[in-house]
Parts: sequence; C-alpha cells; structure tokens
Amino acid sequence: MLSLSPNKGAKKNRKRVGRGIGSGLGKTSGRGGKGQTARGSGKVALGFEGGQTPLYRRLPKSGFKNLNKKQYDLLSLEDLILFCEKNKDIKELVTSDLLYESGVVSRKFGKLKLLGFKKKDIATAFNVENIKNINFQIHAVSKFADSYIKNIGCNIIVNEA
Repeated sequence: MLSLSPNKGAKKNRKRVGRGIGSGLGKTSGRGGKGQTARGSGKVALGFEGGQTPLYRRLPKSGFKNLNKKQYDLLSLEDLILFCEKNKDIKELVTSDLLYESGVVSRKFGKLKLLGFKKKDIATAFNVENIKNINFQIHAVSKFADSYIKNIGCNIIVNEA
C-alpha cells in the first residue's frame, strides 16, 4: 500500500516564541532589542531613515527615459554579405528570424536594423556577385545600407511591425 508523505524538510514546525530563555526564542522573542522594530506595528517603510530626509529626496533629479524609444538589434552589411556567401543556396526571402537562427545576430530587442560597414573603406572588398537578386526582410535600414543593397541588385522589404 502506498503511503504519501511530504518530502523531507518540506514541513517545518512553527516558531514558538516567548517560552523561556532556554528555548532560544524567549525574552525578546527573536525581535532583537528594544525600540520601534520590537513593537507590534513596528514596520518601517522602505527608504525610511528615521525621520531624516531620505537619500532619494536629497539627490537631484536627472535624466529622462523615453518609454516609446525604438530599440533594434544591429546587423552590419559585412555580416550580412558574409552570411550570404556562406549560404549560397539561399534564394528565398532572408528574414530577421533566419538571421537569428543562424547565429548572425543575437536576439535582444526582437527587431533588426541593417547598418553600413564597420570600416568605411571595406565596401569594395566583397564579391557581391553571389548575393544578387536576394530579398531581405528587415525592420529598419540605414540610408547607406539601403542604397548599397539596391545598387548591387537586391531588394529590401522594410517591415516596421
């Protein structure tokens, strides 16, 4: 016959306070010494400093956090071209999800922005014959990246959703 019981250490006996000095929880019943926190309703609000002006009010206000800021995961043209050269068989739509799955970009914000080259003079170093006629679906594109991709004969679909 099965006998069900809780796991060892799952059930604890409740603390019995105020039962003599020998119990370890006698006299002050585990509340420390005398004062505000030893009393019945001696709870102190978070940030309360005993009546002194709290730190958060002594420091000046600074900064601004834009709640509507659009944040993107960034992808350089170098990385995109290298991805296309490694995967020469890709002729379908290259989406941001495909780039995430292949490890080209790490997902942090969920939206992807295509930027120019990391170094300005590297634009001529790539053989772009392999990536002609590929369609890219990305959330945002810089002006330089947009013009470069269109010049080599590719298409960019900007999906801002």
